[in-house]
Amino acid sequence: MKKITVYKSTTADGYTAFIKAKEFIQKHNLEYELNKLTETAVPKKKMKKFLYFYTSCNLTETLDVTEEEWRLLLTNKWYEKVLDIPEEDRADFVLDNANEAFRKPIIFMDYYDEQGCLNEEYEGIGTVGFNNSEFGLYIPKSERNYQLKK
Repeated sequence: MKKITVYKSTTADGYTAFIKAKEFIQKHNLEYELNKLTETAVPKKKMKKFLYFYTSCNLTETLDVTEEEWRLLLTNKWYEKVLDIPEEDRADFVLDNANEAFRKPIIFMDYYDEQGCLNEEYEGIGTVGFNNSEFGLYIPKSERNYQLKK
């Protein structure tokens, strides 16, 4: 079972991306939980796993977020702040300030087994903002198959 959780940012880019994501989610009749980053922080463990997923780093490796990836993730003000601190401290700095730093909504897809337990192996899978090509992973397999047949 999949559960979608949206952490909405308050920036203009974030609002536009959230509206597009929300329209996609509603069009495909997907249930989701909405959290505002200003009110509910993303759990650090989940956010750290997301950064590994986002950067395609292996969990056994050192997390390496490039300047370009930081630029895409963060507001301009926070992007500049992040580049001013040592690389090894950047991820923790962003995680401590995630509610202010992220430019677009962060959308997670958590997988649960039949007993309702979170599959931690897939924790952190998600997207930042809305990209139509990436959002296919949120559509249930049965609906994807139906669309392909159609």
